Amino acid sequence: MAPVDLQCREVAFPTSLEQFLMVGTYNQADSLVLAAKANMPAPTHFSFFMEMLLVTVRDTIAECAESAYESLDCRTACEMMMFDSQDELVRFIAKLHSDWAITDGRIFFNSNVQMRSQQIPGVRLISENLIYATELERIV
Repeated sequence: MAPVDLQCREVAFPTSLEQFLMVGTYNQADSLVLAAKANMPAPTHFSFFMEMLLVTVRDTIAECAESAYESLDCRTACEMMMFDSQDELVRFIAKLHSDWAITDGRIFFNSNVQMRSQQIPGVRLISENLIYATELERIV
């Protein structure tokens, strides 16, 4: 692809989104993946995919919040996931995270996250990684 083609708005838009997603910069001032819907170059072509992308990014942020916090203020969660209102947040939670509870303006996450992290076979993973590293060293 020619450098001129990369400057085209229709090509630059998805390329920059891909870069931000790969790095995980969902909501920083220089990327604003969640706000990219407002800056689509051709809404008729991009809108379907942007809706799916927004749901995926918000779900990823929600899973990270669930792993990082026992509970989170609804206002903070709205800001993190760029919802315009708490009603949108409540609908999102009801649809995708029905095991969460909202009480007194706070989201209380499912406590099974701790159990999942304890089920990771750490010793086996370390052993396999050491075997892979040894094999790679032999190849080189």
